Amino acid sequence: MFQSQQFDLLLYQLMISDEDFGLLDNPKLKLHIAMKKKVIITACDFFTLDFSLVLAMAASVSTYLVMFVQFGRPIVPRN
Repeated sequence: MFQSQQFDLLLYQLMISDEDFGLLDNPKLKLHIAMKKKVIITACDFFTLDFSLVLAMAASVSTYLVMFVQFGRPIVPRN
């Protein structure tokens, strides 16, 4: 875990357990925590749908398109 992730986790835990110092009322800390949320999309928890998967799918589609164009039937003009 990176130091920034450890800091965010510690800050979040401090804000939750804080009763005396009013950390929850600090708008800058609220904004910091809100900006650090990550959205993770999964397919029924089998695998995550992230940028690398989308990039691999686009690469596969473009490869197949190139193959179809190269091995497609040549266009024969009608007489």
